[in-house]
Amino acid sequence: MPQTAVQAFITRETAILELDTALRLYLLSDIPPLRPTKSPSLDALLHTWRAEFVIPWALNKIHRGLLFNRKNGHATLNQDPGIIVQSRSGEEFRLQPLPEKRHDSHRNLSRELIDKMFEAGDFSNLPVVFEGFEIAKSPLSNWEAERAFRKANEAEQTDVVMNCVELVKKTKLGLNRRREPARELFLGLHMLGEKSGWKGDGLAQALRQAEKMARMLEREGHKEMPRTSNPSSPDTKETNKNETTAYLGKMNTIPLQATPEFIGLLLELSAAQAINDFAGKDSSGKVQNYASKVLAVWPNGNWETPQPGDPFSRAQSLENWVPLFHGLRLAERVEVDGGLKERVREKRGELGELVGRVREEVRRDSEGRETKRRAELMFDGLT
Repeated sequence: MPQTAVQAFITRETAILELDTALRLYLLSDIPPLRPTKSPSLDALLHTWRAEFVIPWALNKIHRGLLFNRKNGHATLNQDPGIIVQSRSGEEFRLQPLPEKRHDSHRNLSRELIDKMFEAGDFSNLPVVFEGFEIAKSPLSNWEAERAFRKANEAEQTDVVMNCVELVKKTKLGLNRRREPARELFLGLHMLGEKSGWKGDGLAQALRQAEKMARMLEREGHKEMPRTSNPSSPDTKETNKNETTAYLGKMNTIPLQATPEFIGLLLELSAAQAINDFAGKDSSGKVQNYASKVLAVWPNGNWETPQPGDPFSRAQSLENWVPLFHGLRLAERVEVDGGLKERVREKRGELGELVGRVREEVRRDSEGRETKRRAELMFDGLT
């Protein structure tokens, strides 16, 4: 056999051996590591979720078949318990037969994971949870993402929420495409400003994060709109169940960065800073800028009065309007162009009538509840 043919044979066999080695050694996707929390039950559930639901879907098809095929695959693993794979980062996983009794579904497991998150440290793994469910080909729905973000906000972990959307390539939490969790982020930034007393470092942090959110909305991964922008479309729930729902109204059909509700948050935080930290002077020009933008996009606002008998939508609408209403009211106390201030005062009056009416309806809806709705608490926290 000619030398060149021998060399070709060796090269081919070496390539096959290297491919087989790669299949046997490496995961197709890196598995993000978990951080320990102070909750043993949450840690145990996270490790179960990672081992039984995430890792199998990060394996190549051959290895995944060993885990899921109880008849032949489990027999192979039992005969050869030494099959080990590793991630590109070097973490090793010993393949073992999956237990017969697993959680009923990814969906039930996701609810249980979120249910167990209460303390600040519990949410450190939230970006990992979103990424893991993406790897497992069972992404969290908008409702689940919104619920997780709300619990994180209540635990004063808005920075973790921001981290989740910053990692959009891994978590798939596009701000324009997935409006419900995006809305929860911007409400969390409002509450961050409120917690600071609308002044000082806390307020500056809230404004920085809100401006970062505004920049993200213009970037790949966040600027794309839902494939079905009409929330009343019959295929919205089926084909785009993780992209849009109806209760946000016009906020679903217009880029978030072009809505007065979102720009109102930027106006609120910058105006509060001008008043409480800079003696009412708009030294940065941000109040003038954001107030002008709010007026320019005013027709994009969702000013529809919620339907009677729908307390959920009423509370949601009031939450959407509170940062904008507060921003307009604060902007009247800042030194800006006189003509602009007059137009701000006019819009504040219009919105104030709507907010006052819906707030009273929300208050009536809350009668008999042990605690106030969040919308009421947000309104009560205004200055």
